[in-house]
Amino acid sequence: MFWLIITGILIIAAVAFALLLFPITISAISNKEGKRIEGNFCISWLIFKIRHSLKNKQTDFFLLRYKVGTQKHREEQNNESHESKERKESPKKEKSRKSPSIEVIVNLVGPLLFLIRKLVTIPRFKYLDVDFTYGLDDPAISGILTGLLHSIKGASQIGNSIRFTPDFTHPLLNWDFKIITTFTLIRIFYPLAKFVSNIHVLKFGWVMIRS
Repeated sequence: MFWLIITGILIIAAVAFALLLFPITISAISNKEGKRIEGNFCISWLIFKIRHSLKNKQTDFFLLRYKVGTQKHREEQNNESHESKERKESPKKEKSRKSPSIEVIVNLVGPLLFLIRKLVTIPRFKYLDVDFTYGLDDPAISGILTGLLHSIKGASQIGNSIRFTPDFTHPLLNWDFKIITTFTLIRIFYPLAKFVSNIHVLKFGWVMIRS
């Protein structure tokens, strides 16, 4: 009986590992100008596919090529539920959380950059064309973000497929992109495990739990 259970566990683990080797395909087309946002996102894995339309605010589920379900999203209901949730939670708040120290946050930058650089090299892009313009309340933060984006772009070696333009005059976020990429989940485990086990990340997590 013991060896039968062990054999079953090993078979399940082997099947799970094999499934993680199958690629996930993500395709996305979207554009935003001002408050207008259009586009759709699609995720495919084995015989399953999920497609979300920003314009129609609905998500379609497919098995093979057949639609098996649709989920519509209503903004009004989401807003009402969010407001009611805030009303319910507000009496329970007795004290504000203590923010992590600057030193803890600064020490988190290195591991976070490592994780981002590893993650951006995992997807295999079949098509990539991204153009976006952004601006934040503080021009200094916009400058820091621009430096970070240049660092990520250099590490990923994607060339001119991604273009970004900072706006230092006022808050802004517009984009126009088309992406088709594939990746396997098994390749994400190593960078995530190394990030989570980093001493500075653990310290940050402990500070957040204590606060």
